[in-house]
Formats: sequence, structure tokens, C-alpha cells
Amino acid sequence: WDDPYRAVWHLQDNPVSPIQDSSTYLNEGAAYGGMNIGNVIPAKLGDGLQFDGVDDYVGVPDSSSLCPTDVTLSGWYKPLGPCGYPMYVISKASFDHWGNADGHSYGFMIEQDNSLKGIFERDDSQQYDIAGTFYTSLNQWYHLTLTYSDSANVGCLYVNGVLQGTVGPCHSTVLWYHQPWDFLIGASRQSTGSSKIPNYFQNCVVDEVHVLNMVKTNGWIATEYSNQNNPASFMSFGVEESGP
Repeated sequence: WDDPYRAVWHLQDNPVSPIQDSSTYLNEGAAYGGMNIGNVIPAKLGDGLQFDGVDDYVGVPDSSSLCPTDVTLSGWYKPLGPCGYPMYVISKASFDHWGNADGHSYGFMIEQDNSLKGIFERDDSQQYDIAGTFYTSLNQWYHLTLTYSDSANVGCLYVNGVLQGTVGPCHSTVLWYHQPWDFLIGASRQSTGSSKIPNYFQNCVVDEVHVLNMVKTNGWIATEYSNQNNPASFMSFGVEESGP
């Protein structure tokens, strides 16, 4: 993984141990809610982590490498149950404009109707900019990708390699990294108050989460999805040649 990769979580580790980051930035996380080896299940790319929707989540301590100005965030997501409240399934958390600990600098929001949106936090009363909407179905795998370009001031949401929507020009304070807050997988903090403890949890499986400090192109994102979704389509074998 080259330098733009600021975190690469394969999510195949026994969660009683640190959640390993394969990038050089060593953004290791911890699992909460009593997660153990039973939460490691076959997923999209090898094994991934199943979250119970009750109290399971992964938290990664805040670091400057997880607060880039250009962002590509991606991961595989399989919802197993509906959300009872709008929440985030993969996000870099933050305080919001009013000082509540339910902001999210960038991430994927899931609504009660199972719609998914790309979210970018901003420092004003509207709270965030939204890129795209995609309606998910239970027990289906989705490759989610979110990008934000600082120079273009545009955010994008892709699902399964296809652009679902853009937002721009974004607010001048978008990607608001207000006070140290964990990167979260499987849960988020919602409602008012300053507590940083997640209080909404998603019943789902998550696999192969990446954070980059660059914006990947449409073609690259589509190819990544196709390659990971059906690796056999990227391989071909000719007739074996005999030696001299």
C-alpha cells in the first residue's frame, strides 16, 4: 500500500486483539461490545467483521493521517437489519456546529428507509453537505466509495463503482475536523450532548475499509469494484506451453 493509503483495515483479525491497519500509518483500532472470534465471518474479500446492531463497533483513535484534505473512503457493506434511527456505518466522527458529539467529518449515513448517503460535515447550522442517495436491500453486498476534492470543492458518492450523486460547491468549512474523535465502523453517536460514546449500532457485515488522502477517478473506482466483485473476470489462462 503506497503513501496515499492512510488506513487499510482488512477486518479479518480476531477482534479481541487490535484491529490491524496494513498501511504504513499504523492506525490500529479496537473492537467494543464483547466482539470475539465469532464475529469474524466469511465476507466479500476473505473474512470480515459482523456487527450485532446492539453494542458492537470498531473505534480507531484520532490521528492527523485520518484527517486529509482530499479523501477517498471505501469499504464493503452488507446490511443485515434495518436502522431504527439515521446513523453512520463507516465515518470519521467529529463534534457538530453546536458542540454536540454527533458530527461526522466524512462518512456513509444510513437512514431508516435503508437509503445511504455520502456526508461531509460543515461548520454551520445546516451541519453537512450530502452527495447522492442509494437505496440498499438487506443481505446484499455493496461496495461504497466516497470522495472529496479540496481543489474542486466537490464530494461524490459511488455504489458498486457507479456514481450516485455529487455535491458542490460545498460549504467553505466542509470536512470539518472539530476536536479529536475516533474513526468508527459499525456505529455512530447521534443526538445532543458531548459524550463521544456511540449509541446507535448497525446490524451488518463490513469488509476491507480504506482511507486515502487523494481522490480516485471514476474509472479507477469502477475498476476496483469490478476486480473485487468478480476477480475471475480479470484473469484469463491460455493453453499451457511446452518447454524447449
